[in-house]
Formats: sequence, structure tokens, C-alpha cells
Amino acid sequence: MISKGLGFSLLLILLFSLSFSTQGQSRYTVFLKSGTQVEASRLSFRSSSILGDANLKIKEPNKQRYEASEVDSVRVYEDNGFTLKVPVQHLSRSYWGDEILNRNGVKVYEISIMYTNNTGGFGPNSTPMYTTNQKDIQYYGIDQSTLKPVNRSNLKEDLQDYPSALKLINKSKGVTVAKVLMYSLGGVLVLTGILSNVNDDSLSQPEESGPPPSVFIGAGLIAGASLLNLVKSNDFYEALEEYARVR
Repeated sequence: MISKGLGFSLLLILLFSLSFSTQGQSRYTVFLKSGTQVEASRLSFRSSSILGDANLKIKEPNKQRYEASEVDSVRVYEDNGFTLKVPVQHLSRSYWGDEILNRNGVKVYEISIMYTNNTGGFGPNSTPMYTTNQKDIQYYGIDQSTLKPVNRSNLKEDLQDYPSALKLINKSKGVTVAKVLMYSLGGVLVLTGILSNVNDDSLSQPEESGPPPSVFIGAGLIAGASLLNLVKSNDFYEALEEYARVR
């Protein structure tokens, strides 16, 4: 016969197991441009690549596939609410963007693009090492307009009648100048370092060759300039937030 204490413990374990099994599970509503809504418990998103165009595949309850061009948006339900994904066109390719702002007719979406960098040494005797990095790019739309890239030119045109938003856009102007200078100087240092390393390799033994300090300094400047993109991006996003607040 099971004691009351043991029975109560087993009941707690069962309730905890059921609760844990439901956590982290998402469900989806796919809104098609045709006006149809499709419910799903499992699906996968694929962005455009050399393997094909962007699409989504519903895996449960019924297997279906839709091209990104057929989809208006996808609502992703989770424990704390829902988020929205939409197909975003970037450089003639489609990516799945996350909605990060939806207020007063202003919508902002963010896409993530993966790219590779050679972080190995420089010169004929170096070994290339490739790392994968992620770049986040934002697009915005106002009152159902066509999505535009979040950049200075577009924002100054669309937000020109709102001084408080323009102030935030202009705040990033100094960052842009610094970034250009860092990219330019870093590129010159890396290039001159590579050329000097190639010349040195032709006159010395392979084991004595190596990248000069200017290559590392130049690479550091280029990396620092890339980090400044985050500062500028935040200023632009804050400008759109301010515009949505005061319009």
C-alpha cells in the first residue's frame, strides 16, 4: 500500500513533468496573402540561399510548404504572448524578419544574415581560418508603406517634420565619420602589411615570416568600426520609437 507521503510526492512529480513538457513549445498561425489562415504546431523557416528561395515548411499537423512570397506574416505563440515574423526583401533575397516595433502605424523588422570571415594569418605561408558571424539589419514601414532599410537617408526624409526624432538621427553623424576613418585607415594598414609580408617572405625562410604589427592594428580598427554599427543602429531605432510616440 502506498503511503500518503509517497503518493503526494508522485503526484507532484507528475504535475511537474506535465508542466515542463509544455514549456517552450510554440504554436503558429500562418497568414497567407490570399486571406487564408493556417494553424501549425511545428514549422521551420528558411531564408533565400544558393539552395533555393525563402519558404516555410509546416511539419505538424499536416505537412505543407509555402514560398515566402505567398506569406503575409507568421504569428509565433509562446508562453509569454506572441511575436510576429514577416518576409523581408533584402538585396533581392528574402529573409524572415522579427517584428521589434509596432506602435502608432510604425513597424520595424530585424533580419539576421550569416556571413564568414577569414580570421587566419596573412601571407602565402599562413593558414586560413574561417569564422561565421551574424549581422542584424533593420527595415521599417509607416502606415502600411513598402518596407525601407533603416538608414540616415530614409529616416531624414520620412521624419523631417519631427525635430525630436531628427535630433536622434543626427546624433549618429559623428559615429559615421569615425567609422569611415577607421575602415579607411584599417584597410590601408592591413594592405600595406600584407604587401610587406609578401616581400619579406621572398627574402626569408618560411618559418621566419609572419604578419607585421600593422596587420593586427588595421584588423583591430576594422573590427572596431564594425562595432560602431551597433551604436548607429540603436540611434536610428530610437528615432523611430520617438517618431511613433509623437506623430
